[in-house]
Amino acid sequence: LQSALDWREPTGWALVSAMTLALATIPLWWSIRRLFGTPTAWASTILFCLLPMHWREAIATGYYPLAYLCLFTGFALFLLLIERNRVAALCLLGIFFGLTLATSHAFFTLLPWFVIVYIWERRKDWKHGLVELAACGLSAYIAFILPLLPNALRPGMSTTERLGAFL
Repeated sequence: LQSALDWREPTGWALVSAMTLALATIPLWWSIRRLFGTPTAWASTILFCLLPMHWREAIATGYYPLAYLCLFTGFALFLLLIERNRVAALCLLGIFFGLTLATSHAFFTLLPWFVIVYIWERRKDWKHGLVELAACGLSAYIAFILPLLPNALRPGMSTTERLGAFL
């Protein structure tokens, strides 16, 4: 988009943010509908859109709209694939959550809640739940560090500096 929109054009970038946030509501609606039904999905999506912080984010040039798109797409893919291939569902969820974290670090606060809910959901078979969480976490970490890779592989860096780029 950088070639089509000048960085000094705030209206164009605000439109990109608004469209990204609007696009993020599609997997949000689908996920909620799959879990709770159509009326709940509509009510939840409308409430999400009416929150004043999302109005601000939709016209700002921040990273939250893209982070929401990654987060909600990960949820939707997880729900779509969980019945057919649990490992693929968890790995895709991890990849999209890693992209969410790479986009906005504010979503790190969700991590403990995701772990607690998943372990609670898998409490009868908690050992397999921990292995599944490890696969999801590894996928998330790989997706999180991938954008950092070019920076960490710059010539002339010490081992400590390279390691610091990934941590």
